[in-house]
Amino acid sequence: MLFLLIGTAVFAQSKKINLPWSTATKNSKLSQPSQTQTKIGQSLNLSWDEQGPMYYERWMDQLPVDITSVRVSRVVWGELSSEDKKKLQGRQVPEVLEVDLVSSKAREQWHTTAFFNPFVRQNGRLKKVQSFELDYRFTTEKMGSRASVVTNSVLSQGSWYKFEIDQTGVYRLDRSFLSSLGMNPATINPDLLKIYGHGGKPLPLANSDPQFFDIPEIPIKLVGGEDGRFDSGDYLLFYGQGIMDYDVQNDSHFNPYAEKAYYYITADGLPGLRIEPMVEPSANAEVIFEQYQELKYHERDEYSPAKVGRRWFGDRFDIQNQQEYNFNFLGRITSEPVKVKVRAAAASEVPTSLQVNVNGTTVDPLTFNAINDPTLLSVDSFVQDFQLSGESINVSLNYNNSGNPASVGYLDYVQVTATMPLRGTESSFAFFNQEATSSSGVGQYRISQAQNIHEEWAIETPYTVKYK
Repeated sequence: MLFLLIGTAVFAQSKKINLPWSTATKNSKLSQPSQTQTKIGQSLNLSWDEQGPMYYERWMDQLPVDITSVRVSRVVWGELSSEDKKKLQGRQVPEVLEVDLVSSKAREQWHTTAFFNPFVRQNGRLKKVQSFELDYRFTTEKMGSRASVVTNSVLSQGSWYKFEIDQTGVYRLDRSFLSSLGMNPATINPDLLKIYGHGGKPLPLANSDPQFFDIPEIPIKLVGGEDGRFDSGDYLLFYGQGIMDYDVQNDSHFNPYAEKAYYYITADGLPGLRIEPMVEPSANAEVIFEQYQELKYHERDEYSPAKVGRRWFGDRFDIQNQQEYNFNFLGRITSEPVKVKVRAAAASEVPTSLQVNVNGTTVDPLTFNAINDPTLLSVDSFVQDFQLSGESINVSLNYNNSGNPASVGYLDYVQVTATMPLRGTESSFAFFNQEATSSSGVGQYRISQAQNIHEEWAIETPYTVKYK
């Protein structure tokens, strides 16, 4: 069993976004959007803060946007100016263009606002967005009236049983597992089995981002149970989202607010959601993907040097100033580059640095400023593509304390991404090709050695899963 992602959706709305860089002013600020500000030829709606740049554009719309339907295509890139490069020094730059849409209503008129970082680092090179096409659907949910519709949580009725997960993947719940939760399988009507949960992804940093009003239901696949009983050979499958997936907003592989993800199961009430078969497009595939990107990382949350905030760090560089991290990608495509990202910090009264070495190649070190009140920690990061041979990737870090024995370096994480052939294995695995986000038309994933693959799942969100 594996997960399959295919671009087959049909979108109801399309919007062309053009960034008028030539009219941008040096001190452009993020202010309350207005229609005049978003016209081409007006000032660039771009703001800079300690996190980096953010651009917005707003337009009148018919209905609120379904945020799960947003797609970006036909991106046109441009070169950075010297001022752009200067401002981006020391700031986080995403590897892909990610656009957030927010719906609002004023004077009975819906508006849609797009927010995104217009700078991207591709293959180690900085680029800025000139234009792109935005496709999306409207939602049928009536925003702003949810509080008056929902008066009690779904958990207020029936018998509920809680279980926990930590990893993301497909989970199999059989008769023995349900019994261990305290359920009586002999009395279960399989049609009434339902699973609810938010999963382990952290809440968004902006409280204005749309969220479920009540705990959402997760679609499941029931194997067996056609006779109306949940027998010893019956089981159910569902896609569970753990706490250890990379989150862009937190720039971490861990949920900073939780150590476990919890789900709730019941066999009371009405019949539950089921995973439906995938409806494939009738048109021929225009883009074929035969490879995917696999991410591996080293991250541990053990220290909070600043004693405040959600950022935790792992390995210390004080007594042991040099440490190595090894990653193995069996069968990786060696003609494709390997992306290495390192994020670290230091607490020192003098400037210090961290030398990065990848498979014997030394690159520019991370540099940390001296701390002084109110700055308690200096943070720097590094990301670069490397053309490497072999399947093993060695990342060596050497902290230079500048002769101050009281200086301490902290590793946030080491992240390595390699391109792998799309090949079946004996166990389930997830795959996705990064180029699919910028490709238009119908896409197809072509899998070799697929004789052991029994089923493919397309996972757009944990709440919209299809099988083939």
